[in-house]
Amino acid sequence: KMMGYSTEELYSMESMKTLHPDDRIKAKEILIKRQSGDTSTLHEVFRLKTKTGEIRECETSSTVIEYNGRLASFFTSKDITESKHIQEALARSERRFRELTELLPQAIYELDRNNVPTFMNKTGREMFKLNQKETSGKKAYEFFSPEDTDRMRQALIQEAQKITIVNGEVQAQPVRPMEYTAHRTCLLYTSRRG
Repeated sequence: KMMGYSTEELYSMESMKTLHPDDRIKAKEILIKRQSGDTSTLHEVFRLKTKTGEIRECETSSTVIEYNGRLASFFTSKDITESKHIQEALARSERRFRELTELLPQAIYELDRNNVPTFMNKTGREMFKLNQKETSGKKAYEFFSPEDTDRMRQALIQEAQKITIVNGEVQAQPVRPMEYTAHRTCLLYTSRRG
């Protein structure tokens, strides 16, 4: 069904013909491993050519089984074409987002679950005097005045509690903007996370 062939058509074809020409070398390497006695489970990504010439990208596992008293290779293939396209689109979107945030005049940052910044845009790095790749490993509230630390820590805890997962996607409820005094620059900073 994935390939668009009938069972009879597939059985009458040389199996290599279903592979993208550039992936046939990998398949031959697996064959050589099997012939030399390698019985381990092998994992590869292969591009398969459908009857209409469409290319389907597949995660493929090969294991050795006994079939009619002889050793045989047993292959399973999972079509990952669509998920690969989605991943590539997300990566492009992420790159565009990062490029856009670098141009914004306000500090933009992302925090991990421990409230440590994993990303900070140029304005934020300049505000907190960090170099281009550094986010310092400090927790978010350590960038602000000690008088604001407890208040910010509590706000981050409350924000985390307002996050829900709907259909596998993170959904954050809007939070009330709060002002904190930046520790290293003594500027007022308005947090609009969420």
